[in-house]
Amino acid sequence: MRTIKHSCTVWVTVFMIIHTVIITNIPAFALDRTPIDSRCISLMSWPLENVRVIREFDPPGKPWLAGHRGVDLDAGEGTKLLAPADGKIFFAGKVAEKDVVVLMHAYGIRSTFEPATTRLEKGQKVARGQQFATRSSGKSDHCSNSCVHWGIKRISIQHSDSRAARRRITHTQYLNPSRMVKARRITIQLPQE
Repeated sequence: MRTIKHSCTVWVTVFMIIHTVIITNIPAFALDRTPIDSRCISLMSWPLENVRVIREFDPPGKPWLAGHRGVDLDAGEGTKLLAPADGKIFFAGKVAEKDVVVLMHAYGIRSTFEPATTRLEKGQKVARGQQFATRSSGKSDHCSNSCVHWGIKRISIQHSDSRAARRRITHTQYLNPSRMVKARRITIQLPQE
């Protein structure tokens, strides 16, 4: 019971602080409820300066079935790859004889590029829009020497509470890169007076 009471007190305190900050720090134009402008933001940016999608995302019906878990972008050998979001180099090397570079972003999101190589070290930070790799001359399962494959997946890790066995359960969800780069309007709806 103490935990519940403490938890409620914390939430009421947090609500009061947020409410006070909102009421005292919102500029007058924000209370107007009309859009200031039509700017939108995207969660990620395209990893190329000039984008032409050769093949779209086509997820499988079930996680274990075949499918196209990313997009193929028109890119010749030596094309600069730009970080789609802030992150760090998670992996760079060969996977099944293919050159692969993986970026780790916030919230367990990973971007995978193939064929690609980088001169950056594992763990090195990259900023959105910064060149982090180039399209390599290596082979690809996706297209013959004319594209780079960009896949995005979210990894979530849960721990079981079972007394019999404490184990990690990993869930992987593939995301559509074309949806991640679409600009979306962020709106905050103020309470009605």
